[in-house]
Amino acid sequence: MSEEKDEPHYTGHRQRLKQRLNLSPESIADYELLELILFFVIPRKDVKPLAKKLLNQFSTLANLINVDKEKLLSVKGTNENLYVSFIIARQLIHRVLKQQIINKNIISSWGALIDYLKVSMGQLKLEQFPRC
Repeated sequence: MSEEKDEPHYTGHRQRLKQRLNLSPESIADYELLELILFFVIPRKDVKPLAKKLLNQFSTLANLINVDKEKLLSVKGTNENLYVSFIIARQLIHRVLKQQIINKNIISSWGALIDYLKVSMGQLKLEQFPRC
């Protein structure tokens, strides 16, 4: 009689999570979205505990992607590539929101302007006046 080896529960987890993202992005929990980023930053390692730890420590995705480099890198398991990923995410968000208000009548897109200002200046410690 041959014994079947039970595969660990995490075997195929990355592929299953990517499939769920493709089928229904809005069904992905915040920690799972962070896990997807961590897959590329930290290959061949279970990153679910780190994703949950980061969200627990920084409370929200917004706090996390805007965290100071030193604070992020002080968390065991993080690295420079994760910090760079957050810079990329911030810039993508910033540019998408900026493109929604450029060359538009500000009065008619007041909500878009507020969204842009929150993202571009909401985490700053000193007040600034943006140039569009």
